[in-house]
Amino acid sequence: MRTERKTLLNLCAGLFVLISMVSSCQKSIDPNLELEPVSDSIAYFEKLKAYKKSPHQIMAGYYRTWGDSLVESNAGQKTMLAIPDSVDIVNVFTDYTPATSPFWTALRDQYIPYLHRRGTRVVYTRGMPWTMSVADRNAWVQNINDDTQNYNYDGIDLDFESGGGTTSTGLFGGFFSGSQQDLDQIALNIKALGAHFGPSSGTGKLFILDLNYVNLPPKFLKDIEPYIDYFFMQRYFGGQLDKLYNEAYKGNIPPGKYVLGASFEDGSARNGTPALFYQYAAWQPSDGKKGGIFSYGLDADGTYSTPSYIFTKKAIQLMNPAN
Repeated sequence: MRTERKTLLNLCAGLFVLISMVSSCQKSIDPNLELEPVSDSIAYFEKLKAYKKSPHQIMAGYYRTWGDSLVESNAGQKTMLAIPDSVDIVNVFTDYTPATSPFWTALRDQYIPYLHRRGTRVVYTRGMPWTMSVADRNAWVQNINDDTQNYNYDGIDLDFESGGGTTSTGLFGGFFSGSQQDLDQIALNIKALGAHFGPSSGTGKLFILDLNYVNLPPKFLKDIEPYIDYFFMQRYFGGQLDKLYNEAYKGNIPPGKYVLGASFEDGSARNGTPALFYQYAAWQPSDGKKGGIFSYGLDADGTYSTPSYIFTKKAIQLMNPAN
């Protein structure tokens, strides 16, 4: 899905408050760029959480564990404590991070509680074997449940992708070349997890399917859709946004579950005029409002060692302008 590779950042004095906040259920908090230091305010956190529970286009981002300052020393510049308060979901993307790393204790005891205070939900990314025996599938689900409880994650992000290809209509992207039997097995895996995560579980835990496919059968998508909160579409290179949605997803999943993603790791999210990330923020499906956008390499929004999150913050404003 990705490649590349950071003393904890001391907490900045005080917290930050959004300039414009809601005064009624009709108004959304302004998730803006201009933040002011304030004292630890219960009212601030409650308003921030209210915004995140309100109807809006979400902002999510993959935080690469190996880039954290506790894993690879970079003068303490990278830490989950610096993620903007208005980000809705943080996906913990784990690699190159030994089990003995102090990162894991900080994640459980400091990072996740810090983000939860702001109403930010934290999920973690896992791969998915396509074919498993019943015993292996049960063990796989149990292992995911155990990790979720151990770290107090808010859900699971399941990685489901492959190399590129082109459909007969010229639509390019991830190309599924497996069999119907493979699809049946994948659906069984998703439904097994769906008993513990997602809208059908009743647990309140998120179930995100992170994918890049342009040719999944409509029947398959309609079969798994009730178990999934969001379909994260990796479209790191841009292009064919209308064609992609209309041909591959429209009518098979609700537009509010469709979330477009660009990458800060390879810099493509910054490319273009306007930047690709802003293009994604502005784009909408033909049949309703999209679920939001996400970035891979959220921690690289800025320079490699010092993320500024400027693209993330502005894109939130573009999607959810203050009333």
